[in-house]
Amino acid sequence: LQMIDIIRSESTPEDRMVQYGTLYQIPYQAQRLPAYRFITPAIELMTPDFTLYEDWMTEIRDGLTTHRPKFILIGGKAITRTEAGDIAPAEANAPVLTTLLAYLGAGENGYSIRMEGDFGILFERAAE
Repeated sequence: LQMIDIIRSESTPEDRMVQYGTLYQIPYQAQRLPAYRFITPAIELMTPDFTLYEDWMTEIRDGLTTHRPKFILIGGKAITRTEAGDIAPAEANAPVLTTLLAYLGAGENGYSIRMEGDFGILFERAAE
């Protein structure tokens, strides 16, 4: 409940969020729309030989840059920490998560960890 309260109180209904993993109830209960239409982990089943692979990956990247989600929630089972302490995908073939982590890692996007626990990590974009 604390996470839902944070999302509701520190964003507006017009702000978007990304939920990666299986914590589907969080954006629903926080009443925040997604930055793109695909759900995870189902989207990770596509491979580069899938006919719409490039189109869908482009749509995901465009959703991140167009809607600039206020919050990004990544479920704990999807990620791991490297020896250097960096966040990385737990699975080798995770193009959407890899794209999402690259977006988070780009300094100009202004994300920082707002909350972390067994559930995963909630990132928040700094106010503009």
